[in-house]
Amino acid sequence: MASSTLRDLIELGRLRFLLGGLLLYLFGVQLALIDGGSIDLPRLILGYVVVFGAHLSVSYSNDYFDFDGDQHAEPSPFSGGSGVLQRRPELRPAARAIALGLMALSMAAAVLFVLLFSYPIWFIAVALFSNLLGWFYSAPPLRLTQTPLGEVATAVSVGVLVHVFGALVVDPTLSASVLLFGPAMLSSGFVFILVVQIPDVEADAAADKPTWAMALGRRRAFGLVLALLVLNTIYYAILALTGVDTSVQFGIVALISLAPVLPAAAAVLKRMFDAPSATRMVGAVMGANILVTIGFNIYLLLDRIG
Repeated sequence: MASSTLRDLIELGRLRFLLGGLLLYLFGVQLALIDGGSIDLPRLILGYVVVFGAHLSVSYSNDYFDFDGDQHAEPSPFSGGSGVLQRRPELRPAARAIALGLMALSMAAAVLFVLLFSYPIWFIAVALFSNLLGWFYSAPPLRLTQTPLGEVATAVSVGVLVHVFGALVVDPTLSASVLLFGPAMLSSGFVFILVVQIPDVEADAAADKPTWAMALGRRRAFGLVLALLVLNTIYYAILALTGVDTSVQFGIVALISLAPVLPAAAAVLKRMFDAPSATRMVGAVMGANILVTIGFNIYLLLDRIG
């Protein structure tokens, strides 16, 4: 019984999502390094502990606070919750305690980081804001997920905060490259939240959860995803053509950013809007987005060591 409980508690964390967070963190680190920053391994690891705790806590708090809504959802690899608490509701108190413990770990790491590396006190404030944003995404009294600000909160968290935090770990002053990536990364954050909502349109409607994808419907939601992805590539191409003064070759970045455009376009052009087809295409877009982040990291690494 104890081993099955431990297994279920680990499953609640949906640890696979940590890969995306780690890649975004390293992307921010490398953007700061390519602009002349430097970092040592202890600072790199302790900075990630701040991100790790804040990121993982969201999986536990969301499943805890979305318990009723997730009753209507069919869990998928990227949406609908883990399904663990629906099978074992007695684990709800443990889920809440783990979420709070992970937030405490994140904040303790942030305080230690400031003390060890003589960082400005606002570094702790950034960590606190990130943790609270994740908690109140689904927790009362704010419950951002029940408001139009839910999507904005996710886009800021996924698209901006993680990689910016990685850059801050290297240098508390943000470099030009980090700032230039900001608009497209925020747009990518909106892509992320839209695609994870698309499979759950019916479940969210049943739970009276006012998501953007539910309001738009799958066809228009996929269309918006495609438009945002194309605009990202155009933005990077414009930066490349205008020759902005930065260490990043935005022409290469634009080419890498094309990867998720292809499955999103296929979903729209082939009208793959029924639940099973849409879920498959969401998986393809999510996978392509992971490849983009990997591609960004590989490009920056090779450029620095080349």
